[in-house]
Amino acid sequence: MSEIKRLEINYKTDELFENFRAFGNKDLYMVNELNGQMIDASSDSPFYGIFVGDQLGARMALLKKGDVEEIYFPDFEDYILLWKLEVLPKYQNRGYASE
Repeated sequence: MSEIKRLEINYKTDELFENFRAFGNKDLYMVNELNGQMIDASSDSPFYGIFVGDQLGARMALLKKGDVEEIYFPDFEDYILLWKLEVLPKYQNRGYASE
């Protein structure tokens, strides 16, 4: 059974992300995004995790509309952009990131 949880901006989240650094595309590591958010601790966390039991199996960053998106989607006022999504190999092919 899996559960989606919003991840706090703190060092515990950085530790949860450690398993993702061992493989995959370095552009998906979300290190810069997390460190940037840690500087402004008052900001809402854009990070969410898909937990399978107590293990983080997938993570994603959901960002609110910004200046870049305004260029491409000027008629939309309020939406969320799926910025990055990554699923650990052990949890791939289970339908995560398919809906």
